[in-house]
Amino acid sequence: MPWLDIKSARELSQYGIQNLQLALHKSTMNEFDSGMDWYELANESIEVMRKYHFPWYSFSQVTGIVAILSPNLHWESNIQAMKEFLVSQRIIATKQATRAAKKWLQDQYEFNFKTGPKISNFYHNLMDPKDPNYVTIDRHAIRAWLGPIHARRFDDDHGRIGINHKTYHIIAEHYKEVASHYDILPNQLQAITWQVARRQFGGRQYDKS
Repeated sequence: MPWLDIKSARELSQYGIQNLQLALHKSTMNEFDSGMDWYELANESIEVMRKYHFPWYSFSQVTGIVAILSPNLHWESNIQAMKEFLVSQRIIATKQATRAAKKWLQDQYEFNFKTGPKISNFYHNLMDPKDPNYVTIDRHAIRAWLGPIHARRFDDDHGRIGINHKTYHIIAEHYKEVASHYDILPNQLQAITWQVARRQFGGRQYDKS
C-alpha cells in the first residue's frame, strides 16, 4: 500500500485547502445535497435498525460495531456486516476487526485516535453528526485533499493510501478550515467531496482538469 508520510503531507499542505475548495465547487447538486445530510441520515438509520432489530444493545454499542467493521466496506456492506455480527458474532470482516468488535460489546475496547483515527472519527461522526470536532478521513477524503495531480503519486490498483495519525491530523485540520469558511460542518464537507473524489478517481480514471 502506498504511504502518505508526514513529510510529504506537510509539503503538500499548500495545495490541500485549494483542492478541497475545488472539489466542493465541482460537486453536483445531488452530491452537495446528499453530502450535507449523509451523517444525519446514517445516524437515524442506525437508530431505527437498533430499535427494531437489536433493542437490547445501546445506540453507542451498535454505532461502535459499524465503525469498527467499516474499513474497506461500502456503507450498505458495512450495515450488513453489523447486522450479521450482532446476530452471530462470527468473523464478518478481518479477524482483528471482529476481535475488536467483540471487545467493544464487552466494554473492553476504546476508540484510539492515535492507532485508529479513521474509525474513531467515524464513530463520533455517526454518534453526533452535528459535532464539528470530528471528520472521517478515508481514501476518497485523502484523494480529495491531494487533488487529481498529486493523487497519482499515492495510489495503488485498489485505490488504497496509507496515513498515520499525524498525517491524518494535518488533513483533518484542512477539512475543518475549509468547512468553517463555507459555514458547513467538517463531516458535511467530507461527505460532499468524498463523492466528488469517488466520481473523479473511481476506476483509476483521473480528472485531467
